[in-house]
Amino acid sequence: MFPPLKGSGVVNKDDAAKHIDIVLFGIQGGRAGGVVYTAAMPPFAGTLSDADIADIIDYERNSWGNHGKPVTAAQVAAGRSRSQ
Repeated sequence: MFPPLKGSGVVNKDDAAKHIDIVLFGIQGGRAGGVVYTAAMPPFAGTLSDADIADIIDYERNSWGNHGKPVTAAQVAAGRSRSQ
């Protein structure tokens, strides 16, 4: 139903911009490993702070054997402002 986070290219990529955008603004119809996932991930920009979102992303980037670089609240704030 949902794409796996373990080993995800988005989660492990050095540039976290796409990961940040997905958590902030949600996504539907994401593709992972050649599979299209139709279930929607809701946006969290309106309900979570930049620090909360950075914490969630850091957890995803460092769990299940992932090795993504840490994300700061400042990076999340920059992502939030890119959409405005």
